[in-house]
Amino acid sequence: MTPAIPYSPRSDWIPPRYRRLGGYVMTHKTAEQWAERLLGKELNPRFLNCATQFINPRIKQHGVRIRTVGEEFCTHCMIVTQAAWFKGYVGMPASDIPQFVEGEREKRVKAFLQEQGVEDFEFQTWLD
Repeated sequence: MTPAIPYSPRSDWIPPRYRRLGGYVMTHKTAEQWAERLLGKELNPRFLNCATQFINPRIKQHGVRIRTVGEEFCTHCMIVTQAAWFKGYVGMPASDIPQFVEGEREKRVKAFLQEQGVEDFEFQTWLD
């Protein structure tokens, strides 16, 4: 029988992030409220983390998707409009991350969000 080896992660290890995502970032609460408007009813508290699943079919025709972003679960969501490979890491300074620029697609998505009554969002670049 092999003796148990205690797991001891390296203290200097920094989790990598291999993609940059660009798009409109909103709080998860804003996404929940949007999903509730689309559904016409309040979300069951057990399904609050599913807000993006209710929104995605309705934004698919714009060639974008919404997803949770960031290191904390269900804190921020992004309507992803751009993505690219990038060698980054958790905690990387924003000044070291090449920023995406808003283009025509973003103008259309921004107008769509405003039509939907979504107001609290900002175009940003995040690591994934």
